[in-house]
Parts: sequence; C-alpha cells; structure tokens
Amino acid sequence: MSNYTVLYDACVLYPAPLRDLLNAHVRDCLVTGYETLIDAVTLPDPDDRHVLAAAIRAGADLIVTFNLKDFPEKDLKPYGIEAQHPDDFLTFQLDLAPNTAPTMVWFVIAEYLAAEIVWG
Repeated sequence: MSNYTVLYDACVLYPAPLRDLLNAHVRDCLVTGYETLIDAVTLPDPDDRHVLAAAIRAGADLIVTFNLKDFPEKDLKPYGIEAQHPDDFLTFQLDLAPNTAPTMVWFVIAEYLAAEIVWG
C-alpha cells in the first residue's frame, strides 16, 4: 500500500472545535518546520504561502481547500502538489473505499457532536 499525503487548508477544518479535535486525536496532523519555506514560494495571495510551505514540508500530494483560485496548478506543479475542493476530495474517497468511507464520515460526525456537547 502506498502513502498519499493530504494537507487540509485551515478553512476546511472550521469550526474550531473540529480542528481542535483533529489536532488532539490525529497522529501527525500538525506540520512544523515549514516557516523558512514561506518566503520561497509564490502564490496569487501571499497570505496563503504558509499552506503551500506546510504542504511541501509534509511531502503532501494534495492540498484540500475551498480556496482553489489561490492555489493554481502552475504554482503547485513544481512541487508535485495538486489542489482539490473538499467536495471532490470526499467524492473520490467514497469512490476509492465505498464500504469504509461512509463509516469514517459517521465517525467524524459523532466525534464532532461529542465535542460540541463537551465544549459547547
């Protein structure tokens, strides 16, 4: 089995309780050590460079983001990275693992609802 690494743009992980839940329970979900790469990358919106820098540092194959216009193929291709809308990403996951993906979606929903109860 080969690895396929995905980096989620923070805008995908809102609301904050879900992001906090993932940070607390998903191994290797936070990227560190990317800061020195920020100034070396170019994107249409300079405020998004940290996302690409983190993806490079993590060896990501894909950035999942709602913000596709600021992650054009020409800027990602040199690093072997693609950008994909979250809806497309989930659809592909369902296609790849039709028996497993729905169970994982329900697991995430249950964890999110539990976090809402605990954190309000």
